[in-house]
Amino acid sequence: MLEYPKGENQEKLIDFSEFHIQEVLDEGAYGQISKAVWRNDVVALKRLKSNREEKHIINEH
Repeated sequence: MLEYPKGENQEKLIDFSEFHIQEVLDEGAYGQISKAVWRNDVVALKRLKSNREEKHIINEH
């Protein structure tokens, strides 16, 4: 588990290719939740739709 000292707001960018998606758990208007493996740990991966995709969806309606 990644842990940071309390009171410090830090972000860590992880290359998407490090995740091995096992299955899609749920999908909604803003993105998708998948079960994935990252460094031998099972994790929940939330992928957000980009603004470009959102604009495309809005234009269709």
